[in-house]
Amino acid sequence: MSFGKNLRYLRNRRDITMEELGEEIGVSMSQIGAYETGRSFPKQAGLMRICEFFDVTPNDLLLKDLQIEEPGVIVQTISKGINLEAIIKMYEKEVKELSQQLSGKISDDQMRELLDDLERVAPNEIKSFREKHNI
Repeated sequence: MSFGKNLRYLRNRRDITMEELGEEIGVSMSQIGAYETGRSFPKQAGLMRICEFFDVTPNDLLLKDLQIEEPGVIVQTISKGINLEAIIKMYEKEVKELSQQLSGKISDDQMRELLDDLERVAPNEIKSFREKHNI
């Protein structure tokens, strides 16, 4: 995913306008539009302000598809027949890093709720994942 698409996704997820984001990071609404459409790219300081505002790393903002982090997208992917175990292996390193970053920010109950949702579409894989990680 591109920087612009990730920026638009984060802005929409936070339910703020281009103008509001621009005010937060010190650029114009048209500049935000240029970032989102790929016509422009922020300088390092601007990129860091964006990352701080959305609480993401530059690596995540520039290189990852942030929409895939949404549980609903993962559940939809699994229900289309993609093996959850393959997804877990592919993202195991990222999951460990995310777990460390979320330490204290997501409760055990929230994690169990997410796994319960996933278990409805991939019961065997989630059971295996729970056993492997003692959840």
